[in-house]
Amino acid sequence: MASLETKERTVLELRLQEYSTEEIAEKVHRSPRTIRRILERLQARLEERLG
Repeated sequence: MASLETKERTVLELRLQEYSTEEIAEKVHRSPRTIRRILERLQARLEERLG
């Protein structure tokens, strides 16, 4: 997690706390679409690292 940007880390931490995309968007003042994109990027990076 050290290489994550602050906003990515925040989104990931909220997702791990089981907040919905809409709830995360509201908390970080971004659109749900932006949150979905961040989560998709995080998932792609994780899949890349795990092979």
